[in-house]
Amino acid sequence: RAVSFFNTLSDAQSGINIIQDPTTFNTPSAMLVARVENTATGCYSYETIEIIVNTLPVFPDIADFSICENNTDDIADFLLSSKDAEILNGQVDKQVIYFENENDAINLNNPIDKNSDYQNTTNPQTIFVRVQNITDIDCYGIDSFVLTVGTNPQFNEPTSLFICDDASNDTVAT
Repeated sequence: RAVSFFNTLSDAQSGINIIQDPTTFNTPSAMLVARVENTATGCYSYETIEIIVNTLPVFPDIADFSICENNTDDIADFLLSSKDAEILNGQVDKQVIYFENENDAINLNNPIDKNSDYQNTTNPQTIFVRVQNITDIDCYGIDSFVLTVGTNPQFNEPTSLFICDDASNDTVAT
């Protein structure tokens, strides 16, 4: 049996413009035609093959996600989905998934529900991000960013200050 690859059915039927080395053939996503021939009988058939080329994700520098709180427990609610646009940075056909550790991100275990508030477990805490192609989950990349919880400063509430305007009545106190 012999298999040959072509860009079009008419090329395959005419036996012209054969793809010389299919292992190094460079193409965007495309439909190819394979001619499968029984070398003993000369009988052959044609099959179409869809080639889908998925791009790996490209990560920008992901900014840390910081929240300030009024109490001092170092725990806050983070809506991780709000980081999606920053992480995708205009890339399409990709999905963003968040994890507490890198091993889970690699193995797609225990994803964090990014559409619900996530409470950090330590402060600071590293969150791992897996960005994968929607059509091919094996085409992915992993990066991370840090969750930090800060405390708002405490202050004494100032007292109101009432001053009467001078005789000019220009609303400016001197």
